[in-house]
Amino acid sequence: MNERISSRIMKSIDDYVKGRLSPSEVDRLWVDLLQYPEYYPLLRTEAALKKRVDRKEDMRSVRGGTRPWSYKRNTWIYALSAIILLAMLTHLYQSQVAPDLPTAIDEIEVIHLISPEVTRSGSEAANEIDEGLNHAFLLSVSGKTEAAIQQYQSLSGETDYRDVVNYNLAILYFNLERYSLSVSYFEQTNCHNFEESQQIESCLWFKTNSYLAIEDINMAEAMAIQTRDMDGYFRAEASSVLGKIQN
Repeated sequence: MNERISSRIMKSIDDYVKGRLSPSEVDRLWVDLLQYPEYYPLLRTEAALKKRVDRKEDMRSVRGGTRPWSYKRNTWIYALSAIILLAMLTHLYQSQVAPDLPTAIDEIEVIHLISPEVTRSGSEAANEIDEGLNHAFLLSVSGKTEAAIQQYQSLSGETDYRDVVNYNLAILYFNLERYSLSVSYFEQTNCHNFEESQQIESCLWFKTNSYLAIEDINMAEAMAIQTRDMDGYFRAEASSVLGKIQN
């Protein structure tokens, strides 16, 4: 499993037992546990430990003349009750034909950013916009992602370079795991405006992964089809994604 997803589930379980999750976050946790039922014993264990700790605290409180009773104090009760329902739903879920949905890649290498040298012919002199793009590119490859984002955003009004800027911003936000913003910038990028087929294919493939990261399977499938049809470097990966989505 993707390490990012695993960390999120374990943190959600801990926060749930401690009463820190909102109702919508609780709903998301149950969806995760249905998809990854191997984590529900962890919920059961944490809830049982919470019950034991709270029982000791209640006994001390009774001796002291008070008996605290709150949402957080009761969270383990809800957790243990939910485990029964979860076990039933897990059995039902596993009895269905559950698709093996693909996960997004962990990171897009900065070598896939489009640099100024690629956007113009060798006979053209660098202009002020090129210098700004070059500065943003150098910040990116130096690991100064936030500074690079600010630099690219300062160039977002340049019509002739809009697709390049949006594409690069989409990649940088993806690597920051800010996937909704990554998708937003990819949606403002017309991949087919790039001159080189390799750039078009990379754009389509990374757009596929941004949609996978936000679990928009329909759009991920559409982008993966276009990537596969390019018959380029990412064709095998795109075909694998389509196989998992469509079967």
